[in-house]
Amino acid sequence: MKIYKLKTEAKADKMRMLKMMKSLKRLVLLSFLMPQMLGAQNPKDSDEQKCKANTNVAETSAQRIPLSKIEAGILSLKDIQDRPLVNSISPDFRKALASLFDRDPKTISKLEQFYGLLFYLGKYKNLNETFIRIKRDPVRHLLLTAQVFSTPELPNHISEIGLVWSDHFERGTYEVKFDKKEIRLPLNGGKGFGSFREGLCQIAEALVFYENFQFNVERTRSGHVYVSDFKNVDLFGKFGSRGIVNVDLNYVSVLSVEFLSGSNMGTVRAKVAKREFDVNDHNWLLRMVTKFVTDKSTQPIDW
Repeated sequence: MKIYKLKTEAKADKMRMLKMMKSLKRLVLLSFLMPQMLGAQNPKDSDEQKCKANTNVAETSAQRIPLSKIEAGILSLKDIQDRPLVNSISPDFRKALASLFDRDPKTISKLEQFYGLLFYLGKYKNLNETFIRIKRDPVRHLLLTAQVFSTPELPNHISEIGLVWSDHFERGTYEVKFDKKEIRLPLNGGKGFGSFREGLCQIAEALVFYENFQFNVERTRSGHVYVSDFKNVDLFGKFGSRGIVNVDLNYVSVLSVEFLSGSNMGTVRAKVAKREFDVNDHNWLLRMVTKFVTDKSTQPIDW
């Protein structure tokens, strides 16, 4: 009877501990979110207007590029065995390219052109292998011809490109290797993009690419270019909240981006990056909470 009683008491203690842990998680999450919600209720109008005025104007814009130049660049792409990635430009492929490059530049971003181009390369390629390694130099040339980057900085550091295409999901998985351990790509001509949220002017200043950059690219049912499962890339800038508790952050990991057709806007899902805790000193509470919290925002997005 004693043994049974001890087992029963131990089981009850375990249940009480689990309930306490669940309550603590809810309390910790609430303590993190409350300052954000309270800080967002009554922003200073002047601060918000100043934030928008300084960071919402695009310094760069997409370009309308002659399709003949884009098509020539695509036809020059070859795998490492010197086989053409695309044999010819079909009418459907040409129509898809026109949707990216033969349109009003104000209705699309360079970033959407870049990821859209990579999606259609996977969809309309002629090589049937599941995994393809593409020669570096023709890719660099195509990206510069398409002007999907404002400067040649990032294309010039590409060392390898790999593509896995899924016909079933109509999804491309790209692996891009660089010749440097870290590359910083300033956003919006170095000015950054920002929005006033949680009582603070949040500014994304640069993208930080690490050696082995990976992502998935596909199209949603509504026809939007959707990029997800980012690996080895962070957003650098000024992020956080102002309220009962002030939080200052510099590094955010992008989880996904959905580009909104007809604009330079995108819906971004992100969370605090691991590098934030490697570089900056934060208490254990913030480290614990950010494992469970993701952020979603719609804002101008380009490079």
